[in-house]
Amino acid sequence: MKRHHWLTWGRGKKLLSRWIIAVFPLFVTLGVGTLFSIPIPGTEEFSQEIFIGSVAIGIICLLSTAWFTKSAAEVLFCPRLHHSSGIVISTLSLTLVAIVLTYLGYLLFHVSLGEPMIPSFGDVGVGFAIASLFALFLSVLRLRVIRADRTSVRITEEGRLVHNSLTKIRDGNADFKDTENLVSGLEYIAKEMKIEPLVEDQERYEKIQTWCTECSKSNTLISRLRMIPDSPKSPTTERTRRQVARFEDMENDLRMMSVTGQQRQ
Repeated sequence: MKRHHWLTWGRGKKLLSRWIIAVFPLFVTLGVGTLFSIPIPGTEEFSQEIFIGSVAIGIICLLSTAWFTKSAAEVLFCPRLHHSSGIVISTLSLTLVAIVLTYLGYLLFHVSLGEPMIPSFGDVGVGFAIASLFALFLSVLRLRVIRADRTSVRITEEGRLVHNSLTKIRDGNADFKDTENLVSGLEYIAKEMKIEPLVEDQERYEKIQTWCTECSKSNTLISRLRMIPDSPKSPTTERTRRQVARFEDMENDLRMMSVTGQQRQ
């Protein structure tokens, strides 16, 4: 995934204009704070307490940002953004941008020419809290843009088709219609992954599409079951073994997106 995609998730045209507008409240806040600031008695004396309190607020905002990031990512057909590492990287990327913008605002409104550009201990804590709050604001905007009228991948109609049919197949209660539902659901997921700007690995959706095409060529329930790992029937030919291998690979993505159970090792 490209670096800037950790911020925009490939939706730059929809997000950037709103984010640019969102920068103005940050600078207005810093500017107003400079013009009408109320001095805190004993600032030097209580700088450590101010720092600790501000950092605590910042951490709460960061955790909230991560939650909103996770909530937005749930509707995307990008397995990497459903994983905790992807959520953390995306959250930290957004926070880094917020910190840089906050520091630029600090230089613009609080630092006179010829003065040190390094903020005081207390200002660092307050700046971190403001930046974290700003990152939270940006993540909420991203959530509104990304989710819109979309639902989580796992509870889409096709996601449910895959989950329910695969469950019945592995419980030994499947009929031919269940394999049809499985193929139909997987084809939809492959289509969505193909148009998802974050999925640069073409093999991901091609592997699903190949499995669906090969499975559709079989006209009996038993032959189809042999292409599905952990089904009541084991593969007996090289073709069905390749199909099982494909399914195991693509199921890691399905499990990462919570369409099925835990990821295979």
